[in-house]
Amino acid sequence: MPPQSKPTIAYAAIKELRFVILSHGRRNPTDGEWASYVRGTRAVLTEGNSRVLVMTEGGHPTREQQTVMNSSMPRSGVRVAVISPSVVARFVTSILVLTNPDIRCFSPEQRQQAYAHLGLMPAEVAQVDKLAKQLSESLRIASTG
Repeated sequence: MPPQSKPTIAYAAIKELRFVILSHGRRNPTDGEWASYVRGTRAVLTEGNSRVLVMTEGGHPTREQQTVMNSSMPRSGVRVAVISPSVVARFVTSILVLTNPDIRCFSPEQRQQAYAHLGLMPAEVAQVDKLAKQLSESLRIASTG
């Protein structure tokens, strides 16, 4: 059996908040990981007025994965904040604006502005921040373990 590759993304959906958190490592997700993410978040993201927080160290969906996402998700009603230090991730985000005008990219120092873009209330910020850190940490542990 070939060795299993380490995960490149981790995500969680908070249905009652209509909220998805996606954490990318440095590498792009595999097609299988991306398909799992799209399936696992579709119910939350198709409800309308949903929000997505993406944190990435540089990994991003490939062009084919972007096509899958665009064909599977609503064209409007999904507000997205991408937090990344990566120039490449910022460039990819600028392309995605063409299909979703409610997507914005922020540097890690602009986390509070990203939360404001998503319309998070103070109690939601605490919940989202905690879960975001757990997802990022799970990727770090997987990449070193």
